Amino acid sequence: MSAMYSKYFVVNPNKDDIKGHASRLAVLAYADAVYKEDSALAFELRSWIDSIKRKLLEQSGEGLG
Repeated sequence: MSAMYSKYFVVNPNKDDIKGHASRLAVLAYADAVYKEDSALAFELRSWIDSIKRKLLEQSGEGLG
């Protein structure tokens, strides 16, 4: 079975590349989509992505000073 027809779609927002960036965007889009139904989940997802972004900025040195 092709990956295009899989039941689940896995993302890795921790990566510092185009696929990681796309994964972060996907998680944020999901958070937006579920906000009205589950605002707590949406908040947790956004917080998770924010923490990943901070970590990546620190690692790159862009978030310093």
